Amino acid sequence: DQWRPNCSIDPALPLRRPTGAQPACDFRGFCYHPEHINSLARERPLPMQDEHSQQNTRRLSGTLARILREFSRDYDRRVARGIQARGHPRIRLSHQVVFANIGLGRIRVTELAECAQITQQAMGKTLRELEALGYIERAVDEQDRRAKAIRLTQRGRQLVADAIEVAEEVRGEYAARIGAADFAELDTRLREAARKLELGYLPASWADDTTAAP
Repeated sequence: DQWRPNCSIDPALPLRRPTGAQPACDFRGFCYHPEHINSLARERPLPMQDEHSQQNTRRLSGTLARILREFSRDYDRRVARGIQARGHPRIRLSHQVVFANIGLGRIRVTELAECAQITQQAMGKTLRELEALGYIERAVDEQDRRAKAIRLTQRGRQLVADAIEVAEEVRGEYAARIGAADFAELDTRLREAARKLELGYLPASWADDTTAAP
């Protein structure tokens, strides 16, 4: 018979060969047969966590970072659904890192990647997808004519306008659930914290003249 090691078990336990089944374990204490695994689980149930362990588990699973991350994911999902419903069905969550950082002026790929905190390779792949969809285009960098800058097309600008409206709708949904005053205070406190922590999440080109012709 061929031994097929797949999962590790305690070699000190007695090894069993399920009736009518192929050999489950080899001499090193490896098994692959589900019936044998289940029998071991019945023999050695996992110990119950004590109260202290449970408290630590709750503290680790409910950190501020996780709460903010889940909040961000919920916000992104709501905005993505709204954008898709407004005539942009091929826009995905992964594309939002571009529109959240590109602004309405021109920006280099390196700056976009830095603001989005992803690699230039990953940003380049996302930009190629958006360029194929007609949302962005490459233009000559005015400061370095050998380099290329990224800017929105007319279709891209329309998406931004739609996204702003959708974002306001999402804010309204949150305000209705949380309470308008509480949500406004949450927004203010988070922005203040970001400024005090000097979180550089906005690109330098954000202040470019947005009235310039594309």
